[in-house]
This record gives sequence, C-alpha cells and structure tokens, in this order.
Amino acid sequence: MSDSEAIRVRQLIANARQGDDACRQQLFELCRSYLGLVARAQVESWLKVKVDASDLVQETMLEAHRDFSRFEGESQQEWLAWLRRILAHNAADFVRQYRGTEKRQVRREVRLAAAASETELRHAPPEPAAPVATPSEAFFQLDQELRVSAA
Repeated sequence: MSDSEAIRVRQLIANARQGDDACRQQLFELCRSYLGLVARAQVESWLKVKVDASDLVQETMLEAHRDFSRFEGESQQEWLAWLRRILAHNAADFVRQYRGTEKRQVRREVRLAAAASETELRHAPPEPAAPVATPSEAFFQLDQELRVSAA
C-alpha cells in the first residue's frame, strides 16, 4: 500500500472506531486481497486438500469484525500486523484440527474409483462403503426367504 493509502487507512480506522459502518467496511475490503496472499503462503501443501486460503481469510475477517473493538493500533502497519496475527492463529488452528485428528489425516484418504479423469469420477456411481447388501437388497432377500419358508 502507498503512503496515500496509509493515510486513508488511518482515517478509516478512526472513523470506524466512531461507529461509521461504511468506513469499517471499506477498511476490511482494502485488506482482503492482501490477506488472501498471506493466507496462500500460510496454508501448507498437505493442508490445501482440506482448507482453501479463502477459508482462512473468511475466518480471519469474521474474527477481526467481531473483535474490532480490541484493536488498539492507529496505523496501516499496526492494522495489517493485527490481521496477520489473527490469520496466523487461525492457520495454526486449522493445522491442529487436521493434523491432530487421526480420522482426518490426508495420508489416509484414498480415491474412489480409479477413474481416468475427474469428469469420469464425477459421473461414475459411488463405490459402496462395504461389500454388503444395500438396505433394499437386504429387504428383498428377507422377503424372498420368508416366502420360501411360508411355501
């Protein structure tokens, strides 16, 4: 951001603190793309399968909106540093959530059918979870057995 943007951010912060919702919205919109860039750098390659950088930005913006009254800085640098801290905390939470949960381990994931392309995979019927009969198949089997035993 340039010097004129830094002055503008300082003014937006001051106005947002005084309750100007339009200024507050502008303040957050100014930094959205910056946060996206920082978030893409924060999301580790193994985590990209589970979490998109936009998820991280959205969570960060939500927390920043909610906790705006706790922001004590006045300058553009302080504002961006505060947002980066929130973003880093959220990134660490995502990592803990997915690394610490055994069932969510990316290394345990397997592809469904060995499809040649994503298009085929989208149009292929899903594989059954286990080689057992579906509920309707089990019902028809039971019905057939009852008819045989009744005869």
